[in-house]
Amino acid sequence: MTIFAPGDAGVVQSHAADELAQGLTGMLGRAPQRRIAPIDRCALALGARPGASAPRAPSDGYTIELAGDTLWLVGGSARQLLDAVYALLRRLGASFPLGGAPRFPLLSQGERGTVLPEALRRVGSLSFTPAFTRRALVSDIMTWHYAEPDHFQAHLAHDREFVPWMARRAINAFFYIRHTVDSRYRIEELEPLMERNGVELEYGGHILQQLLPRELFAHSPELFPQATDATRNPRGNLCVSQPRALELIGANAREYLRPHPDTRRLHIWGADVFAGAWCQCADCRELAPQIQYMRAVEAIAQAARPVEVAYLGYHDTLEPVAGLDPPDNVWLEWAPRERCYRHAIDDRDCERNARYFASLRRYLDIFAGRCHVFEYYADAILFGGLSVAMPRTIARDLRAYHALGIRSVSCLTFGAFSLLAYPVNLVAFADLCADLEAPSPQFLAGVADERHQSCAARSALAYGEVEKATRLTLDYGDVMRPYVPAHQRAAKRRELEAAATALRRACALSPDGDPLMVAEVQLWDYGAATLDGLAEFLAALETTDRARGEAAIARLSAALGLVRAIQADFKGTWGAFDLERFHQIWLARMQRELDQTR
Repeated sequence: MTIFAPGDAGVVQSHAADELAQGLTGMLGRAPQRRIAPIDRCALALGARPGASAPRAPSDGYTIELAGDTLWLVGGSARQLLDAVYALLRRLGASFPLGGAPRFPLLSQGERGTVLPEALRRVGSLSFTPAFTRRALVSDIMTWHYAEPDHFQAHLAHDREFVPWMARRAINAFFYIRHTVDSRYRIEELEPLMERNGVELEYGGHILQQLLPRELFAHSPELFPQATDATRNPRGNLCVSQPRALELIGANAREYLRPHPDTRRLHIWGADVFAGAWCQCADCRELAPQIQYMRAVEAIAQAARPVEVAYLGYHDTLEPVAGLDPPDNVWLEWAPRERCYRHAIDDRDCERNARYFASLRRYLDIFAGRCHVFEYYADAILFGGLSVAMPRTIARDLRAYHALGIRSVSCLTFGAFSLLAYPVNLVAFADLCADLEAPSPQFLAGVADERHQSCAARSALAYGEVEKATRLTLDYGDVMRPYVPAHQRAAKRRELEAAATALRRACALSPDGDPLMVAEVQLWDYGAATLDGLAEFLAALETTDRARGEAAIARLSAALGLVRAIQADFKGTWGAFDLERFHQIWLARMQRELDQTR
């Protein structure tokens, strides 16, 4: 059999041909021949030499079409051609496990020498357009530990396996979040790999403070936000009533973009705090945070045209206010971090999510439907390092977003740790972003089979117990901030205890021997110990029993030892280093809460 490719193929198209050849080699038992043909740049052909022009593909999708002895693969773009290759290989029985090598089953012996094997003919013809145009994953750039060579290389080793998986499961964008402590805004070492796999890179994050350099404070404090006590603060965002401050952030945004003139999207976020980062001077104090933020975004959007600029609906800008009038190159980036993950975002019976969903709908009216949804299905900080599984919530969420006309979604991740802790969520998000008809109840069994073939049935039952624990736990925001209202503490404590029991059942269901399963069990054990500690902490708050609260915090501290025992390449740099830091922050906050209950 022969693969025909265009002579002027670009990087992504050439990679698509390579991936097709690799897959068919595994299935045929020998490498197909490869030839150049005068065909479209975003097309490949299999079998007989193509004698006619390629069929048309949807602009945002791909077409696979049988024409005589030729099977065409055509994408609306180079990246969609790559998606067509993976779709064909999956139809032939290939699978692309999270954290594992691709699997290519052998075709029957009688088919391997034909011009176009019968298995390929049976694929027939189809056209497909993904549910969401932008299907992105996101990470904080600081989690690469790029200033520490050993830690950095460990993360890069994970990336070299994960980026190809992203492409194979139809993820087509990646966004690096920069914070004020960062000296880098991208990982240059990964750019060739991202380019080859058709993953578009996006930049920005909490960079508003960097666009107004802090060293200006010494001689121009008026550019910076004023606190309620009339002092200027160099740690906040800016004073949007100062024209020079707006001019500076616009000019510096242009400089930020200069190294990447092909950038289509820039994420401009303020300081990552709930309140206190906006200006309270006489001219600003009557302006809501949303209005102040929009003034800053408008200045940047004007300077950055035609680049799209994202306005973050998050924390103190989560709810829209009257007076917002975004320019046409400003998009909403809606980030409902403290929502309830027990229920879908459009579940009317969930008071918490009903409020969030209503705010989204109001924002969509203001932005004329221009919206990216930023989700947290693999957020190790939000979930306190616990393993969670919520395929049904993810499926219903994405269908709800799609029904509102949203076609851009992203999910926050934390490197290798997210693969260990949230494999079901990552697979569900990736697959459902492309195909909303993917059956969510099958994700538990599918991921179990991909990751633990020798014990898939028992692993699926274990993942089911993790899902039960998730539903019992995730209805109040940050797992490690269990500060529910006093009248809800007893009920929440019982739910956390039941969730811990479910995780222990997951541990008991898991067979020994598989190193990955051992690591998962260790993480579930950490989760059970943590949930028991949180339940005990709530009991201490109920009874104002300080000694009991101190014991609960000590129990939570001890639980971290279970993560320390996990094999380093499974837990990644976040599990090895960042979780330690966050754990100290969480427990210190709990100690303060306990101190206030005297």
